[in-house]
Amino acid sequence: MSSRPLSGRATSPTAQGAEAGTAGAGSCALIRRATAGDLATLARIHRIAYSSSHFTALLGDSALARYYSYFLQDPCEIRLACNGSEDRDRQGCDLEDVAGFAVFGEGIPDRIARFKQECFSEILITASRHPVRAARKSLRSVYSRLTRRAEYPPADFLLLSIAVAVPRRGTGGRLLRSTLEAARSRGAGSVGLYVNADNISAINAYSAAGFVIKDFRVGQYYMERALD
Repeated sequence: MSSRPLSGRATSPTAQGAEAGTAGAGSCALIRRATAGDLATLARIHRIAYSSSHFTALLGDSALARYYSYFLQDPCEIRLACNGSEDRDRQGCDLEDVAGFAVFGEGIPDRIARFKQECFSEILITASRHPVRAARKSLRSVYSRLTRRAEYPPADFLLLSIAVAVPRRGTGGRLLRSTLEAARSRGAGSVGLYVNADNISAINAYSAAGFVIKDFRVGQYYMERALD
C-alpha cells in the first residue's frame, strides 16, 4: 500500500506495495529482522512493490539502500518475510527468497528527516530529472502548510510501510501481525500508520485488521489501532 516516505512524517504502504489483510496461504518459512546485508534486496523489492508514480521509486538503488539503512537500528526495525528453508534464511535472503518486508518502530519521523537532510543532493538530482512529479510533491507540501490545522497526535509506534514482491499471497498479513506483536512486546499502547486517501483496498484491509481513521492530512488518512 503506497506511501510517501519522504513526506517528513510516518506513512503507510500502498495497494501496489502490500496487502495488509488477514492470514492467507503462502510459502513464507520465516520472518526475521533485516540487517545491513539485506539493503540491496530491500531496494529491489521496493522497486517491485511501488510504481514509478511513487517518488522514492525514482531514486537510485544506492539512495534507496541508504534510506532503509536508517531504520535498521532500535527503536526502529525492518522485518523480512522469507521463503525457503530456515538454514538458507540464516545466510541471508536473495531477491527470489524475500516475499516482502515491513518497516516500523518509534522515532520514524526523525529518521526520515535525517535521510532528507543527509541525502539532500541525491533527492535534488532525482527531482531535477523528474520535474513534473517533483513539482506536484512540492505543491502538496505547500498546500499542507497553508491549510495546517490542529492534528490528531499520532502514536509513538508507527508502521511506515509494508512492501511485498507478489501481492495477495498472505505476506502482508503476516508482516502486519508481526508488526503488532513487536509493538506489544515493546509495551506500545497503539500502532499508527498513514495511507493514501484513494487507496481504498488498503483502507479496507487496515480497517478489517482493527485500524480506525483518526485524521486526514494532505491526501492521506491517519489510522490507528489500540493494542490489547
